[in-house]
Amino acid sequence: MQTHHFLSAAAAGLVLVLSPAAPLAAPGPSQTPEPELTPAAAIVAQSERRAPEPVPAAAVTVGDIVDPQNVHLVTHPGRYGLSNAPSGHRYAIVNGNLVRIDAQTGKIMSVLRAINVLD
Repeated sequence: MQTHHFLSAAAAGLVLVLSPAAPLAAPGPSQTPEPELTPAAAIVAQSERRAPEPVPAAAVTVGDIVDPQNVHLVTHPGRYGLSNAPSGHRYAIVNGNLVRIDAQTGKIMSVLRAINVLD
């Protein structure tokens, strides 16, 4: 008879674990529904939860000469995961792309990746 009670208890526990019923405990802080927001507040809240998306990159290629009016020179390369640029070069953002340019001529020496301006 002891075995029968043990198996009954085990089966009941399995049913509780596998059933899609509501939790037995009262809702905790993580289970409380979010308050309803106005449409404007919902847009702000959604944008705060999302990571910034890179700006769609326009085509830039190695060898292009950058227009000084359309370039953002990187002043803090560490913020982009870079060390200082090699001598005679600068890191810049051109058309949504992180690039390495020749400091004298503005010629793109390498295209690193699409990116947002951080500094």
